[in-house]
Amino acid sequence: MGWRPFKQSLRLHFAAEDRALRPPLRRSLAHRLDLLTPLEVMEAEHAALEELIDVIDELPAHPDVDAAIGGLGDLTNSLVTGLTGHLKHEDAALPLIRQVLTARQWARFTRLHTWPTGLGHGAAAL
Repeated sequence: MGWRPFKQSLRLHFAAEDRALRPPLRRSLAHRLDLLTPLEVMEAEHAALEELIDVIDELPAHPDVDAAIGGLGDLTNSLVTGLTGHLKHEDAALPLIRQVLTARQWARFTRLHTWPTGLGHGAAAL
């Protein structure tokens, strides 16, 4: 898998979580703010990872920036570190997600997450 398919898959995953997991979880757990903290952390991780992806994408257009920020190697190391932490948080949140989401909500997440043609069509199917 190259950079473009990886990036698209990751963004599709983030969009599916943001659209199909977080809203029903927030509604169901509105009375348990302590249980929403992991979701807030994962949302912040999405934003940081998206920003990192954007910086990596911009490197070819700004070669002078590459040297100033440590280069592609450092950026990809940061991406791996960020994704590793994010996956640990997702893994820890899965029991709660399975407990709270209905079968219909989980199916919606699965549809959005596995949409074969990318973010544009998956997001439009909402």
